[in-house]
Amino acid sequence: MIKKIMSFVLIPIVFLSCASVDQRISFAPIDTDIPISATKQLYANGNVVTENSFQKSEAFMFTKNYSLPMKAKEGNIDVKNDINSLIKGSEFNGVTQLKFDIKDINTSSVPWVAIERDLSFLCVGFGGLALTSIASMPRSDNAYLILASSFFGAGAALLGISFIHEHFGNVDYIIDISGMKVKY
Repeated sequence: MIKKIMSFVLIPIVFLSCASVDQRISFAPIDTDIPISATKQLYANGNVVTENSFQKSEAFMFTKNYSLPMKAKEGNIDVKNDINSLIKGSEFNGVTQLKFDIKDINTSSVPWVAIERDLSFLCVGFGGLALTSIASMPRSDNAYLILASSFFGAGAALLGISFIHEHFGNVDYIIDISGMKVKY
């Protein structure tokens, strides 16, 4: 009997406990007073300025942490202020070879949502079924009633926890932004 109950509980968990995040991250347009390029050249003052024309250049890199709610489908990262603060007050007047590299995506709360939800439905279903069958017996044992109520209560609690994780959990992105500060 116990083996049948365990297979009833474990098989749905194995097949139903899948979760993923479907999010699209984009970068806001970088509207700055200086020319910016992802290549080794710049377009400044109506001319293409090549790497050989730079008077000075210096590499830079910084890390930006970005957090997006798990339920969000799209996010927009703005690095305009970060780029402006790099150049402002310095001798440089352009940025080349701008590169965005996603180093880490932390989705630690995502897999638990599906497991919590699946377990909650199983516990509520099993507990509810047991409660109705025990309550309909002419002489029911309190121990079985408490066990069935515990399953039902645990399932309701897990459902609440999965709701909290799903609606208040975040996906965290760690992005390295690098390039060359140039003076032309």
